[in-house]
Amino acid sequence: LSVHRTPVEVFGWATSIALGALRSCAVLTDSRVMCWGRNSDGELGVGSGLSVHRTPTFVFGITTATSIALGRLHSCAMLTDGKVMCWGKTTKDSYGTTATMPVTSPCSCPGYRSPLLLLLLLLLFLLLCYARRISM
Repeated sequence: LSVHRTPVEVFGWATSIALGALRSCAVLTDSRVMCWGRNSDGELGVGSGLSVHRTPTFVFGITTATSIALGRLHSCAMLTDGKVMCWGKTTKDSYGTTATMPVTSPCSCPGYRSPLLLLLLLLLFLLLCYARRISM
């Protein structure tokens, strides 16, 4: 993966952005989500495992997002109805499903319906990143 030294234009206006290990995503004003960057484990949610998308691409089927969070190799979006959809690399039961292969399109996560739970998971992720940075 090469370094992008120039800004990437996102289609439309973004209300929020999230940065992952080697990818970025934005929630647009119309509640759709666009992602770009590394995708070898389906972490862009575009329906394929094509390795890199250098330009923003719409996440398949997400039209009512309110926020987005990125993990190391997966992504999750909270929807207006409180549901959470996730995609990317998974381990057994990590999405509340039995999927063990990369999920290239968003899937519903039955275990993550509470906005408070998603916020707590995001805070835990940020604390772990901060702790890792301090210990290096």
